[in-house]
Amino acid sequence: MRMNLRNTCRIFPDFVGLLIQSSIGKRGTAYKFIARLKGVLIMKGTKVVGMVLIFICLLMISCRQEKINQDKFKDVYRAARTVGALTGIGVNYQEFQEAIHKLAIEVIIAQDMDSSDAEKELVSLFAQALATYKDSQKIWSSKIEKSQEDFIPGYIFIRRDMKEIVEKYSLPIKENKFSEYYKYIPEESIQMIWLLAEAYVDKAVKLYYGEPIDSTTALKG
Repeated sequence: MRMNLRNTCRIFPDFVGLLIQSSIGKRGTAYKFIARLKGVLIMKGTKVVGMVLIFICLLMISCRQEKINQDKFKDVYRAARTVGALTGIGVNYQEFQEAIHKLAIEVIIAQDMDSSDAEKELVSLFAQALATYKDSQKIWSSKIEKSQEDFIPGYIFIRRDMKEIVEKYSLPIKENKFSEYYKYIPEESIQMIWLLAEAYVDKAVKLYYGEPIDSTTALKG
């Protein structure tokens, strides 16, 4: 098969443009150009050179990880790691409440920043972790506020404002044999939700440091 040097030179400027686009984060544009480039090469008969160029492009895009401005997001990063550290070593309700309040403030500030796509994903993960921690806080508050008549050792009474959370996380329910209106979840439900929040934080931390993350990971919530 003959290589058509004239046609190869004709698409070279576009190829250079592709390299520039991929270096500044325009992945969608890059992939569209690859599709267009492949069609042109097939029509013009420059398959050999073309396939080499396409392979190089795909290799560059797949290996490229958009960088996070760590200094810009260090406060929300630290706030999220603080909550995780507290839940890991032991924390009382007041300390937990203060920690997630700090995280909430930093998430709001981060959401108002001008950010790249990767940075928006980072903030979104921290926001999802925050929402999950808040769900656990609502359950914890019910545990604190429980009254004598709805108390069962090791269980938390399901208030009306908790029903959606119980369904959201598929928490195991214990029914009161004396009344269908009294239902409970185990106290360990709080820690179960913390683990889900930590999954969001762990993924955000990898993104923050430019480490590869599993985009197929399914997180509940």
